[in-house]
Amino acid sequence: MIPESLARIEEDLRIAVESQRYEDVQRLAVLFCQSATGHVRELPPRGPEVKVIADRVQEVLHWTILMARTARASYAAELRRVVMLNKYLHHVGATPANMQVDV
Repeated sequence: MIPESLARIEEDLRIAVESQRYEDVQRLAVLFCQSATGHVRELPPRGPEVKVIADRVQEVLHWTILMARTARASYAAELRRVVMLNKYLHHVGATPANMQVDV
């Protein structure tokens, strides 16, 4: 079973990732790992609870990285669209004053 304090940090971390608050993500990821390490040190070596906590840490960090990469890819795609639109607008002589781009 995952300790309640570790579960609370995990929940805060997931909320920060979903909200794209990356400074909080960095702080909470470190706190999550430190908390997991502290709990594991209190357990008997090679006990089943150690594996449960280690598996949870690995899953949460993998999910966090995946979500951050997905957000980064989405932002990069948006920037490419804006750059392409700007090139098109300058090429056809359209004036940006009459156009609005939602980003």
